[in-house]
Amino acid sequence: MRPLALLIFCLSLSANAQNWALLNPAYKYNYSNDGTDTISNQVFVTHIDTLGPDSFRYELNTITELCDTCQGPQLFLKTNSPEFLQRRVRAGATVWHFSDPGSFVILPLRDVGMPWLFDTLANVQATVTLIDTVDQFGASVPRKTIQLSNGNVIQLSEAYGILNWIDHTLIGVQGAEVGSLIPTVAGFFPYQAGDVIQYRKEYNNCCPFNGHDSQFKITIAQTEDQDSAIVLTGWMTGYTHHYQEFSLGSFYHWYTYVDESDIDEIVESH
Repeated sequence: MRPLALLIFCLSLSANAQNWALLNPAYKYNYSNDGTDTISNQVFVTHIDTLGPDSFRYELNTITELCDTCQGPQLFLKTNSPEFLQRRVRAGATVWHFSDPGSFVILPLRDVGMPWLFDTLANVQATVTLIDTVDQFGASVPRKTIQLSNGNVIQLSEAYGILNWIDHTLIGVQGAEVGSLIPTVAGFFPYQAGDVIQYRKEYNNCCPFNGHDSQFKITIAQTEDQDSAIVLTGWMTGYTHHYQEFSLGSFYHWYTYVDESDIDEIVESH
């Protein structure tokens, strides 16, 4: 087993007791920035460097976003942008330092009333003001509230790390499978053997007296779950109705054309 896989496996064994660790590499953390259950951000560890027996450097996922300062009519995208928890974390037993491009320090084991320097670039102080218990994802967990000197608030939980980071609220954890989750591929395509999916496409040309419409059905024969995909196999039957209307006094003629075809593999979705 590779070192990264081994570390994630070991951390996942204590999934229900995170012990004030702010991130578990086995999890993906879903956050909302508008007070709803809509996922706006997801944070997770992409790479781990071991610095010591209880010290690690985590690389965090980055995002692509629109570049609102670029000039020109084209659509500009900025890649490798950090999430709100920055690009990198140095995680230790008592100190978590989030950096690149910012510099934020969290001391998760601090008691009430003991301040420290949170934002080392903007000289923002942090102080634990309350330790209580809160219901999180159906379980009662210890929580710490950290007041920042600029008026913002951060909240931590012993079981799920960062509950609130200023304007981002934890609403789900992939891996622990709690709260609001991003559906799996099978969730987007919840089809089983024997299911029939029917579609219809209508079309009429410029003349009101002729045109066609098409219908087709996909029958699912078998599904296969893979690591990052689901493969559906079966067959498709199509039906096309061509119509044309000839006017000879009061006489009209209609005709129908049927086209059937089978396919072996319908879709492979990644």
